[in-house]
Amino acid sequence: MDFSEFDFSGSNAITHSGIEKHFKNVKPWQAIAELIWNGFDAEASTVKVAISENDAHGTELATVLDNGHGIDFRRADENFKRFNDSLKKTSYDTHGSQGRGRLAFCKISNSATWYTRTKTGGEDAIIRVDSSNLSDVLGKSIHPEETHALLSEQVSGTCVELSGF
Repeated sequence: MDFSEFDFSGSNAITHSGIEKHFKNVKPWQAIAELIWNGFDAEASTVKVAISENDAHGTELATVLDNGHGIDFRRADENFKRFNDSLKKTSYDTHGSQGRGRLAFCKISNSATWYTRTKTGGEDAIIRVDSSNLSDVLGKSIHPEETHALLSEQVSGTCVELSGF
Protein backbone atom coordinates (compact mmCIF):
# COMPACT_ATOMS: atom_id res chain seq x y z
CA MET A 1 0.00 0.00 0.00
CA ASP A 2 1.40 3.38 -0.98
CA PHE A 3 1.75 5.84 1.88
CA SER A 4 0.30 9.30 1.58
CA GLU A 5 0.50 11.54 4.63
CA PHE A 6 -2.86 12.64 5.98
CA ASP A 7 -2.81 15.63 8.36
CA PHE A 8 -5.91 15.98 10.51
CA SER A 9 -4.64 18.61 12.94
CA GLY A 10 -7.15 21.18 14.08
CA SER A 11 -9.20 22.31 17.02
CA ASN A 12 -11.89 20.83 19.20
CA ALA A 13 -15.24 22.55 18.99
CA ILE A 14 -14.72 24.12 22.43
CA THR A 15 -12.12 26.46 23.90
CA HIS A 16 -9.27 25.47 26.18
CA SER A 17 -10.88 27.15 29.20
CA GLY A 18 -14.21 25.47 28.42
CA ILE A 19 -12.51 22.07 28.45
CA GLU A 20 -10.70 22.84 31.73
CA LYS A 21 -14.00 23.71 33.42
CA HIS A 22 -15.35 20.27 32.60
CA PHE A 23 -12.50 18.61 34.48
CA LYS A 24 -12.53 20.86 37.54
CA ASN A 25 -13.81 18.09 39.84
CA VAL A 26 -12.16 15.12 38.15
CA LYS A 27 -9.89 13.05 40.39
CA PRO A 28 -6.44 12.11 39.00
CA TRP A 29 -7.21 8.37 38.86
CA GLN A 30 -10.24 9.11 36.68
CA ALA A 31 -7.96 10.31 33.87
CA ILE A 32 -6.40 6.85 33.56
CA ALA A 33 -9.79 5.18 33.99
CA GLU A 34 -11.17 7.16 31.03
CA LEU A 35 -8.35 5.95 28.77
CA ILE A 36 -8.96 2.37 29.88
CA TRP A 37 -12.68 2.71 29.14
CA ASN A 38 -11.88 4.09 25.68
CA GLY A 39 -10.07 0.83 24.94
CA PHE A 40 -13.03 -1.27 26.03
CA ASP A 41 -15.40 0.99 24.07
CA ALA A 42 -13.24 0.17 21.04
CA GLU A 43 -14.03 -3.51 21.66
CA ALA A 44 -10.58 -4.31 23.05
CA SER A 45 -10.20 -7.71 24.68
CA THR A 46 -7.04 -6.54 26.46
CA VAL A 47 -6.09 -3.19 28.00
CA LYS A 48 -2.71 -2.81 29.72
CA VAL A 49 -1.51 0.06 31.89
CA ALA A 50 2.19 0.68 32.66
CA ILE A 51 3.66 3.38 34.86
CA SER A 52 7.37 4.30 34.63
CA GLU A 53 9.16 6.12 37.43
CA ASN A 54 12.08 8.52 37.25
CA ASP A 55 15.13 8.39 39.56
CA ALA A 56 13.28 10.44 42.20
CA HIS A 57 10.45 7.82 42.18
CA GLY A 58 8.04 10.25 40.56
CA THR A 59 5.89 9.29 37.62
CA GLU A 60 7.79 9.71 34.36
CA LEU A 61 5.39 8.11 31.89
CA ALA A 62 2.01 6.39 31.94
CA THR A 63 1.06 4.15 29.03
CA VAL A 64 -2.34 2.65 28.22
CA LEU A 65 -2.33 0.04 25.44
CA ASP A 66 -5.38 -1.68 23.97
CA ASN A 67 -6.09 -4.05 21.12
CA GLY A 68 -9.35 -2.40 20.07
CA HIS A 69 -10.29 -1.21 16.62
CA GLY A 70 -8.18 1.98 16.80
CA ILE A 71 -9.18 5.59 16.23
CA ASP A 72 -10.74 6.30 12.85
CA PHE A 73 -8.55 9.34 12.27
CA ARG A 74 -9.79 9.79 8.71
CA ARG A 75 -13.04 10.89 10.36
CA ALA A 76 -11.41 13.03 13.06
CA ASP A 77 -14.12 15.70 12.86
CA GLU A 78 -16.64 13.01 13.75
CA ASN A 79 -14.72 11.49 16.66
CA PHE A 80 -11.45 12.78 18.09
CA LYS A 81 -12.16 16.48 17.60
CA ARG A 82 -15.59 16.29 19.24
CA PHE A 83 -16.16 17.47 22.79
CA ASN A 84 -19.36 16.97 24.80
CA ASP A 85 -20.60 14.98 21.84
CA SER A 86 -19.78 11.48 20.75
CA LEU A 87 -20.78 9.04 18.06
CA LYS A 88 -20.88 6.51 20.93
CA LYS A 89 -23.86 8.27 22.56
CA THR A 90 -26.36 6.11 20.72
CA SER A 91 -24.74 2.88 21.88
CA TYR A 92 -26.07 1.57 25.18
CA ASP A 93 -23.02 -0.57 25.86
CA THR A 94 -20.27 2.06 25.69
CA HIS A 95 -18.89 4.16 28.51
CA GLY A 96 -17.55 7.13 26.52
CA SER A 97 -20.78 8.69 25.36
CA GLN A 98 -19.80 12.27 26.26
CA GLY A 99 -16.82 12.69 23.92
CA ARG A 100 -14.52 14.27 26.47
CA GLY A 101 -12.84 11.60 28.64
CA ARG A 102 -9.73 11.41 26.48
CA LEU A 103 -8.84 14.97 27.57
CA ALA A 104 -9.06 14.23 31.31
CA PHE A 105 -5.29 13.60 31.15
CA CYS A 106 -4.89 17.35 31.77
CA LYS A 107 -5.50 16.65 35.48
CA ILE A 108 -2.29 14.63 35.79
CA SER A 109 0.10 15.33 32.90
CA ASN A 110 1.24 17.97 30.43
CA SER A 111 0.71 16.00 27.26
CA ALA A 112 -0.93 12.94 25.78
CA THR A 113 0.21 11.20 22.63
CA TRP A 114 -1.98 8.58 20.99
CA TYR A 115 -0.51 6.07 18.54
CA THR A 116 -3.28 4.25 16.76
CA ARG A 117 -3.66 1.54 14.16
CA THR A 118 -7.08 1.15 12.59
CA LYS A 119 -8.69 -2.22 12.13
CA THR A 120 -10.60 -1.15 9.03
CA GLY A 121 -7.76 0.29 6.98
CA GLY A 122 -4.67 -0.96 8.78
CA GLU A 123 -3.38 2.60 8.87
CA ASP A 124 -1.29 4.19 11.61
CA ALA A 125 -1.47 7.70 13.03
CA ILE A 126 -0.11 9.84 15.83
CA ILE A 127 -2.24 12.35 17.73
CA ARG A 128 -0.93 14.80 20.33
CA VAL A 129 -2.71 17.16 22.69
CA ASP A 130 -0.95 19.37 25.25
CA SER A 131 -2.63 20.43 28.48
CA SER A 132 -1.52 24.02 27.83
CA ASN A 133 -3.95 24.19 24.88
CA LEU A 134 -6.54 21.41 25.09
CA SER A 135 -8.54 22.62 22.12
CA ASP A 136 -5.70 22.04 19.63
CA VAL A 137 -5.15 18.59 18.17
CA LEU A 138 -2.01 17.71 16.23
CA GLY A 139 -2.54 14.59 14.18
CA LYS A 140 -1.15 12.91 11.12
CA SER A 141 -0.85 9.51 9.55
CA ILE A 142 2.49 7.79 10.01
CA HIS A 143 4.37 4.87 8.47
CA PRO A 144 3.86 1.61 10.40
CA GLU A 145 7.49 1.60 11.50
CA GLU A 146 6.95 4.98 13.20
CA THR A 147 4.24 3.70 15.54
CA HIS A 148 4.80 2.96 19.22
CA ALA A 149 6.82 -0.21 19.83
CA LEU A 150 4.04 -1.69 22.00
CA LEU A 151 1.56 -1.30 19.16
CA SER A 152 3.86 -2.46 16.35
CA GLU A 153 2.98 -6.16 16.58
CA GLN A 154 -0.78 -5.67 16.87
CA VAL A 155 -3.31 -5.81 14.04
CA SER A 156 -5.14 -2.81 15.51
CA GLY A 157 -5.35 -0.80 18.71
CA THR A 158 -4.25 2.35 20.46
CA CYS A 159 -1.34 3.18 22.72
CA VAL A 160 -1.61 6.40 24.72
CA GLU A 161 1.42 7.90 26.45
CA LEU A 162 1.01 10.51 29.14
CA SER A 163 4.11 12.56 29.99
CA GLY A 164 5.13 15.62 31.92
CA PHE A 165 3.72 14.78 35.35
